[in-house]
Amino acid sequence: MSGYKYSLPAIGIENSLTNFLIDKSNKPDAHIYSGIFYDFMYFLLDKNSLTFTEIENLIQIFNYDLDKSEIKKIKKILNIFLPLQKYSLIKDGKVIEMDSKIDLEKIWK
Repeated sequence: MSGYKYSLPAIGIENSLTNFLIDKSNKPDAHIYSGIFYDFMYFLLDKNSLTFTEIENLIQIFNYDLDKSEIKKIKKILNIFLPLQKYSLIKDGKVIEMDSKIDLEKIWK
């Protein structure tokens, strides 16, 4: 579809991203990672893990380098996965609903 190959992300990719976000949440500039598009996970095919550098590069590409027409194609593909994109975290007995735009300030407080 639209020249992109896509699939559900591997658990290792999700773990890599989680570790990255935990690490970044402990930094003074954690706010810059809130509201970022992280659904590049669906375009990594058979990749099983990511380094922090790879994640930073993917954040740059998918958030700042792609033009509007490419973003539109990507969003159309992601609509296929929309029913599967429901995440929630439980912290101190409270459920924190999440979507593909993660707000670190809400999650790790």
